[in-house]
Amino acid sequence: MEQGSKNMFSCKYGNEPADLKLLLIYFIKRIRFLIYFTVFGALIFASLYYMKTFVFVDEHEYVATGELYLVYADDVRLDNVYINDYTWQNLVKSDKAVEYAMGEIYSNVTEEELRESVTAGLVSDVRFVTLTVKTKDPELCVEIAQAYQAAIKKLGEEMVDIEAITVFTDADTAEEVKVDNRIARMAITGGVIGFILSFFWITLQYVFDDSVYVASQFERRFGVPVIGISLKTKGNETINENLVGQKKRVDKSRLWGRQAIKLNYAVFTKGCKKIVAADTSLNGKTEFAFGLLRDAKQKLEQDELLAIAMGNMKEEDAFFTSDDYVLMKVPSINEDAEAVVECAKADGVILMVQAGTHNGKLLERAMDLLVKQNCKILGALIYEGDASLLKMYYYDPLLWKNTNHQDEEADDDDFKFEDIF
Repeated sequence: MEQGSKNMFSCKYGNEPADLKLLLIYFIKRIRFLIYFTVFGALIFASLYYMKTFVFVDEHEYVATGELYLVYADDVRLDNVYINDYTWQNLVKSDKAVEYAMGEIYSNVTEEELRESVTAGLVSDVRFVTLTVKTKDPELCVEIAQAYQAAIKKLGEEMVDIEAITVFTDADTAEEVKVDNRIARMAITGGVIGFILSFFWITLQYVFDDSVYVASQFERRFGVPVIGISLKTKGNETINENLVGQKKRVDKSRLWGRQAIKLNYAVFTKGCKKIVAADTSLNGKTEFAFGLLRDAKQKLEQDELLAIAMGNMKEEDAFFTSDDYVLMKVPSINEDAEAVVECAKADGVILMVQAGTHNGKLLERAMDLLVKQNCKILGALIYEGDASLLKMYYYDPLLWKNTNHQDEEADDDDFKFEDIF
């Protein structure tokens, strides 16, 4: 967007390229949510499984097992149907077997219940048949198992190729069916699902987050250069500490932010004598941010006065120290649209943009109002930036390495620099 040349505004948020570095830092800053969701998912899945399997169980199941020994008429031939698991499964549920078993049972049981409760199969030795009965009543379980053993013995007299069937192991006891404990497996499953859901949730948050976190975001989106970024940590406390006039020892590697703001201010406002600083947020605390702009102006005035005193500049050529040079602040454009009128009367506008507050639509509205009033937007100052995010994003060992700088005496204004990025 050309500054002040077109009465049109176009936000490029929809076409903004993905910043993978910012996305990674975005995830790092929210890694606790990945952990929370993972743990929460594991607890939920494990708890539900435990409650369903071990707590809210109406009746436990019991199983009785017996073995029958088969005496084949002519040893064991491969074409003998009775050495087939499938044959015995069908045989114990056949009408004849159920009829014989019903004759051995005194409890009130239907034929269908018998068929559902009994299974049979061969072990490794085809001369042994294992009979298994499963019910919710241990006594009934034993009764059905013994009845079926007697029924199969009777059937043995009618079977081809079998001389006799005898009971090898009597089904005289029933044991409670032990449920396979899968709590650990369910916890892992829930944890994985929780992690995946939180991953997609954070990704969607990033995609739909129209906040401004770093300078490049604002510059790409609106085509307006960024003068600087101020941090939200300890800003007010630092100012209050230094009002008493105490001297502080600071690391010069932390002073580069305000110096950059001074240089950018001089470049971006070149030729403009009436400058307005306007906020774009709602209820934003802009005192510290505006103080940075005022400080940059004062530093430029001092440089100019020094140049005049040294004879390097004529007094009539003074720019920043001239009587008609003005830097003023107006209310937030989004809180008071009339502020745009003052912006239109100025030579240029510096926007104060609050960082990380999902304020994309507010920014669009403010920019649209300014452009429609033919205001010249000089640049933007991003304030209340996330210190840890910015340090990771802009990390440079040469800027942040303390061992290369000696501590020096600094005045009150200098000490405030350390809260500027």
